[in-house]
Amino acid sequence: MSTTFIALVLLVACTIAFMALSLGRKGAVDVLRNAKEEWPFIVLLLLALGGRAWAERSIVTSAPPLLLPDAFHILGNEVAAMQSWFPGGLVSLFSFLYVFLFPLTLVAAALWLLSRDPSRFRTYCASVAIASTILLLAHMLILSPRPALDPTSGIMPLLYQDPLWGPLSGDLIPRGQSFPSGHTALLTVVVLSLQGKERAAVIALSILCLTMLGLLYLGLHWPVDVVVGLLLGWFSILSGRSLVRLYVGGCPSRWRRGSL
Repeated sequence: MSTTFIALVLLVACTIAFMALSLGRKGAVDVLRNAKEEWPFIVLLLLALGGRAWAERSIVTSAPPLLLPDAFHILGNEVAAMQSWFPGGLVSLFSFLYVFLFPLTLVAAALWLLSRDPSRFRTYCASVAIASTILLLAHMLILSPRPALDPTSGIMPLLYQDPLWGPLSGDLIPRGQSFPSGHTALLTVVVLSLQGKERAAVIALSILCLTMLGLLYLGLHWPVDVVVGLLLGWFSILSGRSLVRLYVGGCPSRWRRGSL
């Protein structure tokens, strides 16, 4: 049994556990009821996430035409020092965040919003679609090798060498898809979608901060990738809200309840 299959089974199991523990019976019923009305946005979300993952692995095979200048590849000695000080436990922690908790957070946020606030759910789906599209275009057009694969960075490829998490990281394409950080952009969308929801927003923000630190520690992204990822997430939320307003404005009244 492959480690990828095991990871998928664990992801499904944790998602079901989240629905049972966090949403409760009433929340799960609300998810199913609201899903009947919000199915266009559910399809949009699935196409955005699944389409980008498939495209970056299947369509993008040649080197992008643009090369990110070396001036943007600034990391400093702090990351190398962190790797040498904490070579063991932090690798497992940050690899777990990168490989496993990231998709679980996206799914959990979608279910939570769908059960409690369909209007925010629409904005979330639209924003994820916008961010995913821009990320795909950037990864197709801009060549930016990851720090761990750049011999001049001084960063050890800890995730690649890890016997458990390395095989699960199939998206680490050697030719370079570092700029910008997709994890940062999409988690920023999650945080901003949950803005004002207190506990849920704090949890999402904590995951975002730990993930950004892990991206640098594992040598998966340069600081500029993370910063641009934050800006992309913020831009996607603003654009998603505008698009949802336009969409809902031209739809029947049932779509307009509580619209953002």
